[in-house]
Amino acid sequence: MDRNCQNTINMKVNKYDTVSLINQLIWDWDVDVSSTMEGVQKKIQIKNFLGVGFTAKFGNKLF
Repeated sequence: MDRNCQNTINMKVNKYDTVSLINQLIWDWDVDVSSTMEGVQKKIQIKNFLGVGFTAKFGNKLF
């Protein structure tokens, strides 16, 4: 793998809600993504993730 860059942002919205944002970029010039008439293309792979969390309290315990 030539390059792997991951950015993570975690946010607490309020007492009960949280949000996570994850972006990942991968440069791997040893992997051929697709072939065309002009030759092999090398491309950047991108992954995005959004997570939402909720916390609830039941009785005296926090879950």
